[in-house]
Amino acid sequence: MAITWLELQYMINHITKLTSGYYVSNIYSINTNSLLFKLHHTDKPDIYLVVSTFGIWITNTKITNIEPNKLLKRLRIDLIRSKFVRISQIELERIAHLTFHNHGHEIKLIVEFFGTGNMVLCNYEMKILAILHSVNVRHRQLRIGMKYKLPPKNCLNVLELDQNQLFNDIAKTTITVSKFIGRTYGITNKYLNIIFSISKINPLVQCNKLNNEEITNIFNAINETVNNVIKGKHDPAIIKVNDNELDIITIKKNSDNIIKSMCNFNDCLDFVFTKKFIENKESIKTANIENKSNELRNKIREQSNAINIVKTKSMEISELARSLSRCIKSGALSITEPNIIKILNEHKANITYEKGVKILKINNKKIKLRENLSLHAIISLLYDEAKKQIKAIDSIERVKINTKKQLMELESKSIKIKTDISFSKIRKKKWFERYRWCYTGEGLLAIGGRDTSSNSAIIRKHLAKNDIVFHADIFGSPFFVLKNGVNASIETIKEIANMTACFSRAWRESTYGLNVYWVYPSQVKKSAPSGQFLSKGAFAIEGKRNYIPISELELAIGIGNVDDDVVAIIGSSNTIENKCKNYVVIAPNGEEISEITKKIKHEFSKIDSAKNITLDDITKCIPSGKSHIVKKMI
Repeated sequence: MAITWLELQYMINHITKLTSGYYVSNIYSINTNSLLFKLHHTDKPDIYLVVSTFGIWITNTKITNIEPNKLLKRLRIDLIRSKFVRISQIELERIAHLTFHNHGHEIKLIVEFFGTGNMVLCNYEMKILAILHSVNVRHRQLRIGMKYKLPPKNCLNVLELDQNQLFNDIAKTTITVSKFIGRTYGITNKYLNIIFSISKINPLVQCNKLNNEEITNIFNAINETVNNVIKGKHDPAIIKVNDNELDIITIKKNSDNIIKSMCNFNDCLDFVFTKKFIENKESIKTANIENKSNELRNKIREQSNAINIVKTKSMEISELARSLSRCIKSGALSITEPNIIKILNEHKANITYEKGVKILKINNKKIKLRENLSLHAIISLLYDEAKKQIKAIDSIERVKINTKKQLMELESKSIKIKTDISFSKIRKKKWFERYRWCYTGEGLLAIGGRDTSSNSAIIRKHLAKNDIVFHADIFGSPFFVLKNGVNASIETIKEIANMTACFSRAWRESTYGLNVYWVYPSQVKKSAPSGQFLSKGAFAIEGKRNYIPISELELAIGIGNVDDDVVAIIGSSNTIENKCKNYVVIAPNGEEISEITKKIKHEFSKIDSAKNITLDDITKCIPSGKSHIVKKMI
């Protein structure tokens, strides 16, 4: 399934509405033909945009890298931190045109959804800077250094559909009306079915046999269908095309095989293509293991066959030896006696010579005999040979057991790979989660700045008259705002004072005996007094400061909930101990932030409900500087 131009038009309108003012925070590889753009906004939740050669949509699922994408490195260099300006469709083709601004330069990413698909990075002059697949066909060539060239047009613009022209064109052709509309205006079968269902016209009738009323009905049905799709008047659903393929319909008219109805077309794309990504990842990751497993299964079959063959040979040799032993009791002395020859023939054995050496052949097994060897000695040789065959069986059995063990290990590895295929729902975060945040023991929300920009945003955008403001008495302290904190208890005030101190420079410098003060919103001035200057993220404080001494620095990180989502939360030791069953407590000094993050992640990974908490989630909870774990409850 690939996105149609009609669906692309809707998706571009949908993405445009949601991405105004966003910039590119990061780009991830999904596979060779698909990328994930993380779009960030200072005041709105992050958006994850999948850009693939078969579609473009906003996703709620983050999938870890399946295969490397060769454009990733170049796109990260050119597009990270760039502003996402707009997305448009080129002349109603199945081509999306994404425009970015980076340091005053305009950069364009063109994504083609037809054929095998393509991605082309261009500068403002449409000169190709990077390309996923070079193109060299009769009507166009695309490679680095050339100007981007559109493919030739195949269809008329249905948005400019003229009723009189439609009358004239239909009257002149003898093909079926379904083929005519599809070829002329580039409308796929699933939308043709809707058009002819609305118009109540047989799609197989010849064009020149239609009367004016029927053509008018078709004209109106085309306009209605096209407008409904583009403007989002949808009733979307996922349908099953065959055992291995799903498709999406935007309007459920006369549709069979519906397996899932969805709220909007974007969610349908996300569902179908995320499923394909996961299936693709499973096949890629397990293909090599499956090939090795098949080789081992074949080995086991061969070893089983070899054991059966050797067992048969051993039994045949032993049976011959027993028959010859009975002959000795009857008085036989030589292998050449007629009754002995008869016994040999009955056991499909015979005496022959090869290169002058006397050989006893039993089926395909050859036993060398010395001349004039007694019958007793030959029987002894046969029993010895039978014993050798039994030993060979033991040897093959040991090899077979080892092969089975290897197969079990591979099958276990294959199952583990399938269960380890990492994808997670992208949670829509609350507004306060872009800052440092915590809930106090009294259930009050406190937010703190991560940097100068967020410090400024907290005071300018989120400070209300019933809040109180905290700041450490040290250069390099965040502002913390305790929402509705004017009537907070002294324990709560001490709790947020401790939080402010932990995220100040005091943690990095292991400064103890620090003071933190709190003030009312009216005391915080957003502009400097006359003749003075305030740096970015700084504010002037007027009036009395209420100081809280902080004797030690400790911060607890626990597994908690925001609505129904399991998240990493921070707070004082007492609060987190009361709220969380599982937590760690950290203090300054010890290991770098990257190492302590891994240790905490390792502890949290022991908890099933916390497995989706990422290293990045934990990093955001840890103050800058070195830290060590002083207590853990996992």
